Amino acid sequence: MRNGIETGPSQEEMEATIEQPSQPEVKDVKPPLHESIQSVETARGSTYTYLPDGRTQRFKKVEGKEYEPQDALVYVPDFAWVPANAPKESIHMFGENETQYDQLLLSYAQGKGKKVHIVDAKGRILKTNEDIAALDGRLFIACGEGGKADFLIPVSREPIIGWSTYDTRIYTQDEKQMQEQHLGNKVIRIVKK
Repeated sequence: MRNGIETGPSQEEMEATIEQPSQPEVKDVKPPLHESIQSVETARGSTYTYLPDGRTQRFKKVEGKEYEPQDALVYVPDFAWVPANAPKESIHMFGENETQYDQLLLSYAQGKGKKVHIVDAKGRILKTNEDIAALDGRLFIACGEGGKADFLIPVSREPIIGWSTYDTRIYTQDEKQMQEQHLGNKVIRIVKK
């Protein structure tokens, strides 16, 4: 807290968060996921299909709509994971229950001026599933605004039952680079090839 205003973690706290040994390890993915997984289904009826080019595409059953292919897809842990694995000084940020945790994550994925980026342990933004597959180390989503990360959450490049999807794509509109981001629902089924 600075001048009576609650601020995000300091650079040292962010680095300490990254170095936590209790975080889940990210497995090296060989072969790429699109070669071993056909699709992932969520609790609300969305199907994420792994495309031959390494991207994914979401079909939302309730709308009968297929969305633009996404450049990157990762899996966000559920609230039950937080108390045992989040840095002790950050646990209060995630709320007291699943609903508060989900609302926090949605406020960053959907909030005006807020961003969620997929990053490596050094804070390098990973924009594609190819970048993610090439990573030899841990993977996070960094949630923040104004170019500053408020918190990091370790994520998985591989689907895990009960974890939520987070997908994103970079595109150009009116000569400006834009980011589309979507925090989805919990994975209930993984279809292997």
